[in-house]
Amino acid sequence: MKLGYTIVYVPNVAESLTFFESACGLSRRFLHDVGDYGELESGETTVDFASPLHRLEGSGQSAGAKALS
Repeated sequence: MKLGYTIVYVPNVAESLTFFESACGLSRRFLHDVGDYGELESGETTVDFASPLHRLEGSGQSAGAKALS
């Protein structure tokens, strides 16, 4: 089994990306123009950050994860 993506819901995506880039040495893959979704690369797993508002109601998935499926 291989973990490809994990999503963490945070109040401020940009600040969270900056923190984990600095604290853990991870590389930023991207930050969405609106600022409510971003990704960091950490080897084989991509760590996604999304604002709680980014979550689609009732689907259990973020819009970013939905777009990738």
